[in-house]
Amino acid sequence: MKKSNRTLFQNVDYRVYICFGILLSASVLFLLYQFTKHVDCDDAKFLVHADDYVVNHVVEFQDNTTGANSWEWDFGDSTAVDKRQITLHQYKKPGDYIVKLTINGNCVHEKKLTITSVSQQTGYLPFIISPNVVPVGETVQFDAEKEGGVSWEWSFGETSNTDALEKNQVTASKRLAKKRLP
Repeated sequence: MKKSNRTLFQNVDYRVYICFGILLSASVLFLLYQFTKHVDCDDAKFLVHADDYVVNHVVEFQDNTTGANSWEWDFGDSTAVDKRQITLHQYKKPGDYIVKLTINGNCVHEKKLTITSVSQQTGYLPFIISPNVVPVGETVQFDAEKEGGVSWEWSFGETSNTDALEKNQVTASKRLAKKRLP
């Protein structure tokens, strides 16, 4: 009995099959490479941190996005683009800035950053001098110190009204109170 030598396409050279095999292998390898290097643009871990968002204070920018290998920080103030994963920046003028981070050349993320000219920690609120606890019915002296302060408004919480407009205030407590600042 004679063996039959059958192939799928009898008139096709075996080198064509080899070329298709090589192309298929290369495609699978490229797909695996793209899959392992893929950055999920919706899952960026873009952090902005500062003790105070004030003119001439340092603001830290950091990206911890999985799979990221290149970064471009545009700070929104016409300064040069920074290409580090973690970087520091100082803003020279107060205002609202749109910070843009481009990850791996194609994922763009934005955050709005407000820079002020006065520190929130020291700029707006006065230092209030008063006892921590006041027994009911006793008078208490409230004093406020604030460099450059020009107007004062005291509201002790017993009503929704303003209780006094002077820098120093003496009042009698109507209930037991603890000093709380916002």
